[in-house]
Amino acid sequence: MGIFQFSYQLEISERSLLRTTTEIDHYNLKNSLWVCMITIFTVGYGDLYPTTQLGRLSMTLGLFYGVALTSLFTAILYADLQPFVSELRSITLLDKASIKIEIRQVAEKILLNFYKLNSYLHRYQIKNSVNDPATLNRINQIQAFLQEGQQLKRY
Repeated sequence: MGIFQFSYQLEISERSLLRTTTEIDHYNLKNSLWVCMITIFTVGYGDLYPTTQLGRLSMTLGLFYGVALTSLFTAILYADLQPFVSELRSITLLDKASIKIEIRQVAEKILLNFYKLNSYLHRYQIKNSVNDPATLNRINQIQAFLQEGQQLKRY
């Protein structure tokens, strides 16, 4: 709507120039609309431009209108793309639920390895388990799972 208003304003303000000089014949409504569009959208090709003071004032107002319109559009688009508080809460709850599941899985692995280690020690009746490579391997696995569990608790 503003484009048409400023175009008509430019066409009227440049029409007075047509009465005094006959060689300026490029300011019809179509060209005024073109000048107004490239001014409002801050492109400014420079192929057509207002020559009267009133036309320049009109396009200056059109420029301010275009900047305000563009910034308003950008602010509305930015606000619409931001997540709502409820969406952020949902994302946080989903993250917490997935971390709880991962902690539960790590705890299951730790308990399973403790059970396997205990059954291995009882089955073969190993008294000195420090030198046994299978026992050391199982203990290293348990320690790795414990470190993984500690990393998950930090989230």
